[in-house]
Amino acid sequence: MHRLSVETMKPDQSDSNAHVGSEQAAPSVSTIPVAAQPPSGEGQKPVPKRSDPPAIDHPLERLLALGVLLGIIQFWAERHLSLSLLEKVAGTPLLAVLIPFLAALVDFFAGKTAKKGFQTWLRKKAVAVLKTPVLGLLFVIVLVAGSMVSSVTVQESGAHVPLQVSVHRESVSGSKLGTPNGSAQTGSRSKTLDETSQDVRLLLMTNPFGAACVVEAEGYQPYFFDLYPWIGRRVRVDRDLEFAPSVLIRVPLGRHALLPGGRIELWSAGKKLAESNTAELRGSVLFGRDLPLEGRRLVDWEHELRMSGAEAGALSRGYLAWRRPLVVALKPALEPRMELEARFVSRNDETQASAKFTVTAEPLLDILLSEGRNDMP
Repeated sequence: MHRLSVETMKPDQSDSNAHVGSEQAAPSVSTIPVAAQPPSGEGQKPVPKRSDPPAIDHPLERLLALGVLLGIIQFWAERHLSLSLLEKVAGTPLLAVLIPFLAALVDFFAGKTAKKGFQTWLRKKAVAVLKTPVLGLLFVIVLVAGSMVSSVTVQESGAHVPLQVSVHRESVSGSKLGTPNGSAQTGSRSKTLDETSQDVRLLLMTNPFGAACVVEAEGYQPYFFDLYPWIGRRVRVDRDLEFAPSVLIRVPLGRHALLPGGRIELWSAGKKLAESNTAELRGSVLFGRDLPLEGRRLVDWEHELRMSGAEAGALSRGYLAWRRPLVVALKPALEPRMELEARFVSRNDETQASAKFTVTAEPLLDILLSEGRNDMP
């Protein structure tokens, strides 16, 4: 501590003794303590410099989350839309460029290389996408959309083409959809299989717990299945679909004279399914898929005609009238256990022959009508 000297004068001394007092008396000194100042630059801590905060926290984790989201979208598109982004970059050494690119992105979003202008604008937009609320919203949108929309892929696999295929959700009210008693279709989608497209994809609405759907194709029985999201469903025509039964209706020989101007009708539960006109030497109709007539079946027809007792000319005409049936496609196709009724109606709208029968699983059901109106089992 340094002491500061201060001189003071006594107030009771006279002017005459001032000179003498000044020579004999020593001046009085009072001391005032003063704090010492440290040397400049000594004992002071350096103030840390401020660094810019990162534009986004944990950029690597957020980039990985965005990559997972894009991967989910890619897998969904490849499964249900047959679109693949990876095929466009096939042959590129992804591993060689992925790590440096990812490191550059991390450095970019950490605020070290961001510059003014377009890069700053792009950085702000990218950072906005990588924010937690935006990433969470994108994940929710993708998961909800992927859980509500799925696809059905129908493959031809050597079946006869062209083939009309329709897929729709099953809406049943008391019976199977696809039968005459079924309820209306919902969300139906149709496409055609041909030589240029060996498979077709059809998008349908579903739900996380699956939706009952049905595939219908000309000449095949309806195929029922449950459609689940994300995985979809693949249907192969030759393996999964079964041929629908076809029914051959023949007018009895005794009514062949009424064939010109007549018609053959097919009924089910009071509803007409189809009809076809008859003509001379056209006394049969094939309802359903076109099938070749077996030689054994033709031999049986010859025996039936001979047993009818008709003359040789009538037998020949009857044989020709049955051998060349008209083909009428049915949609929806016939199914086993369906109860049907076939009628031959003459020109004057009178029923001349009929038969009631139940469809079986046989590929071709041969029905000979009985003259008059009757109830055959």
